[in-house]
Amino acid sequence: MNIRNLIVIFLIMALTLLFCERETEGVGRQIEDRAPDQRIENFTLVESIKGNIEWRLFADYADIYEKKKVAKVVNITIEFYKEGERSSTLTADWGTIDLGSHDMVAYSNVVVVASDGTKLETSKLRWDAFDKHIRSDEKVRFTKKESVIYGIGFESDPDLNNFITSRMVGHLTDEEVSIYTEEEE
Repeated sequence: MNIRNLIVIFLIMALTLLFCERETEGVGRQIEDRAPDQRIENFTLVESIKGNIEWRLFADYADIYEKKKVAKVVNITIEFYKEGERSSTLTADWGTIDLGSHDMVAYSNVVVVASDGTKLETSKLRWDAFDKHIRSDEKVRFTKKESVIYGIGFESDPDLNNFITSRMVGHLTDEEVSIYTEEEE
C-alpha cells in the first residue's frame, strides 16, 4: 500500500471518528436538557395555610427539573378547598408546576367541576397561587345548570362563583341560542 492510500484511509477514519463523537455529544446534550432530575410515581402535592388545605394535586407521575425549578405532571387531578370543604376539582392530561411560587398551568382536556355542578372546559388553564385565581386566554365553555356560555378567555376563583369571561361569543339556554357578532360583544 502506498503512502497516499494510507493518508486517505487515515483521513477517512479521523473524520468518521470526529463526526461520531460530535453526534454523540449533541445527543447527550439533548438528553441532558430534556431528561428530568427525578421522576416520582403516584405524585401528590398539598398546599396548606395554617393547617388548612388550599389544594391537593394528584398525578400519575411528576418529572422534576431542579435547575428550572419546574415539575411536569401527567394525568392530573387537583382538588381545591374552601373553608375545609372541597369546592372544585380540576382534571387535565398534563401540567407544569413552578416549584418556587406554586403557580401551575394545566394543558389538554382541562375540566373544572365545582361542588354545585358548575363546569368549565378549556384547553389551557393557569392557577395563580398569589391571588388564588384560575385564568385562561383560550376558548372556554362554561356550563351552569341549563345555561352554557362560550367565550374566549376567563378569570375566576376555583369554585367558579366569580366567573368573568374576557369575550363572550355565545350563550345557550333551554329557551334560546345566542351567537354574538363582534359588534354585539
